[in-house]
Amino acid sequence: MKTQSALELFQYWNRLRKGAIAPSRISIEPSDIRNVLASTFILESHISGDDMRFRLAGTGISNLFGRQLRHTPVRALFQDRHKPIISRLLRNCFQDGSVVVLGLDGTTRTGRSTILEIIFLPLNDETDGHRILGCIAPHQYQFWHGLDAVSDLDLHSIRVLDPNREQVFLNNRPEVELAPPLAPKEEQLRAEPMATPKRELQLIVIHGGKAQEQAGTITKR
Repeated sequence: MKTQSALELFQYWNRLRKGAIAPSRISIEPSDIRNVLASTFILESHISGDDMRFRLAGTGISNLFGRQLRHTPVRALFQDRHKPIISRLLRNCFQDGSVVVLGLDGTTRTGRSTILEIIFLPLNDETDGHRILGCIAPHQYQFWHGLDAVSDLDLHSIRVLDPNREQVFLNNRPEVELAPPLAPKEEQLRAEPMATPKRELQLIVIHGGKAQEQAGTITKR
């Protein structure tokens, strides 16, 4: 984790769960995470990862995107080519108890860009729905944050963590860098006929019984 907000929220979540897959949603106390509250959100869904929406979002997130995100699908923030993998990662989070950390490039309509980090942490919901605690924060605050709204998120790295492993392992787990485009185009998946490479066969003839003659080389194409 590269931002202090993500690290602090993960440590708080990890303490609350006390060895369970995830802590209960009712155990979250806003006053305990006051330092990162502005960057914190809660997602909820009653269907699947495709329907995950913002239930709550801190003021820092609203300022970053220039609008309130309540009831907004989280997938709506990402480019279309990344939406399927975002849904899959969210399902992994609330079904398997995985911790998901994403590296993002945020851009504005005026062309400004910023590097962001987002973390998804599963919560144990006593209802039939699914909830995820998380935060989104820039690596470094820019003077225009809150003035020029981020309108598009481009995913550039993914880390899926098992929180039950040793902390040393978590700290050293490498990111999986994504090279755009994430998925090949349909035409790139079509098999192309393989051209048969031309080979040159070289035969070396050794004349027996003639010590003074050197071996000749015959090239056959």
